[in-house]
Amino acid sequence: MAGGSLMDLGVYPISLAIHLFGAPARVTATGVLLEEGADALGTVVLDYAAEPEADTTRRAQPAGFEVVCLHSKTSPAGTGSAIAGDHAVLTLDDCQWPQQIALRGTAADAGGTAGADRLKAAADAVQDLSVKRSGPVLGYELEAFCRLVRSGARESELHPLANSVAAVEVLYEARQQVGVRFPGDPD
Repeated sequence: MAGGSLMDLGVYPISLAIHLFGAPARVTATGVLLEEGADALGTVVLDYAAEPEADTTRRAQPAGFEVVCLHSKTSPAGTGSAIAGDHAVLTLDDCQWPQQIALRGTAADAGGTAGADRLKAAADAVQDLSVKRSGPVLGYELEAFCRLVRSGARESELHPLANSVAAVEVLYEARQQVGVRFPGDPD
């Protein structure tokens, strides 16, 4: 019902970025619209380079990085996700339900060697952080939801409501920039 790539698939990398880094300071989005008006594919860049805000509830993050979120209903899936820092890269096979997870670089280094050899070994180090999953993909989400309802919780500590609101705000801004319009949108 008027959903395109951004709302159907883009929500996952955007939500992961917000879960890890908080709400971005700026959103820049591009996309390709189909004749029907839905978006086929696009890119959303979340900018965390702005000066830190006085708001103490926001996670303190180093300034100067961007998160690039790709989404497509017309390209083959399977590109995975990578979070790269100065000394290591964390790769995930799927940003929504990762199973194959690896940490590559100096952060994965177990040590044991010295000098230049250690730097070379550290750069090539890989730590496997993969997890086994079984059953339906949404089974884990349903189980967590049922646990929250039974406990009387109003929101998840792992995925607080504020993160969901931030994701919706990013999606709304991206949708405006790309020109995706829903039937219920005002003219």
